[in-house]
Amino acid sequence: AKLNDYANAKATKVAIHYNDGTMAKGGISATITNNIATYSLTVYISNDKNIDSIEILSEDENTIYQTIDTRGRFENNKYYTITQDVHIE
Repeated sequence: AKLNDYANAKATKVAIHYNDGTMAKGGISATITNNIATYSLTVYISNDKNIDSIEILSEDENTIYQTIDTRGRFENNKYYTITQDVHIE
């Protein structure tokens, strides 16, 4: 059971919340160096909707590790790469 709990606690998913109230979920992975996990995500901002926030989630989606407020930070019709470092203890 403990191994399963550990697997479920890993930050492996991302939720993207759009300004029209919709949401998309996907996978995310990290590179880990010296107790720093670096997550990187590339998103495209379309003409018809923008992104309000991005959440880094646990595998079982019960834990939100990071919420990134993105309201008003992106221009439409462009790609953005978002990188987030997380310190692991």
